[in-house]
Amino acid sequence: MKKIYIVCGSTGEYSDHRTWMVKGFPTKRKAIAYAKECQKLIDKQDFDYWQFKHSNWKHPLDKYFEFDYTGTSYYISDVPFEDPELHTKWKGDK
Repeated sequence: MKKIYIVCGSTGEYSDHRTWMVKGFPTKRKAIAYAKECQKLIDKQDFDYWQFKHSNWKHPLDKYFEFDYTGTSYYISDVPFEDPELHTKWKGDK
């Protein structure tokens, strides 16, 4: 079965932990490259939480970007992908 590889962002810890989906890719290689680029842009800023909180910096590749005292990290998640052309009607449709 085909898969889609989703780049996800994560920040915080315990009850304040947040994750979000950034972008999906057809190959794991492309997803990994994108996640690395997202992380590189954060690392390049070299700011701490208070500096970020008082800045107007927007992540150019992650519109849902969040940052707190734990920093932000990216990881890859995969999900099965079914080609919509294979089925003209979903089984749950009436």
